[in-house]
Amino acid sequence: GGLKSTAGPVLELRRVTRVGAEGPAAPITFPTAGIASGEVGREVFLESGDVLSVPARQLFFVTGEIARPGQYEISPGLTLMQAVSQAGGVGKFASQAVEIHRIAGGDKEILSFDLAQIRKGREVDPAIEAGDVIFIKRRFF
Repeated sequence: GGLKSTAGPVLELRRVTRVGAEGPAAPITFPTAGIASGEVGREVFLESGDVLSVPARQLFFVTGEIARPGQYEISPGLTLMQAVSQAGGVGKFASQAVEIHRIAGGDKEILSFDLAQIRKGREVDPAIEAGDVIFIKRRFF
């Protein structure tokens, strides 16, 4: 049936049977783009008990005074500054104050950051997690 539009960038193959070793085998990963085009995975034959899985894309959201608000896919190690850049940078009425709205352990938390302080290296550039909503505030004149 192919991949859903929500499919992530990696297909995982887990082999249930393992000869001469203990513990579960590490999954073999393939890029979904390569699988879809037929460039990758041709040399791999499925065996009885194999499990294929494609985790869903991990998304974050950007709203407020940003050039291109919307949803974006998380890349490994993505930080707040990189996420703002990916969304086209802040708008002309943007404040340097930014909030990250995050659900952690079932509770909502709001983390506040100052982009100017991050740029100057005075504040840590935080990692972005799946489901984060980044809100770029409007400055007051």
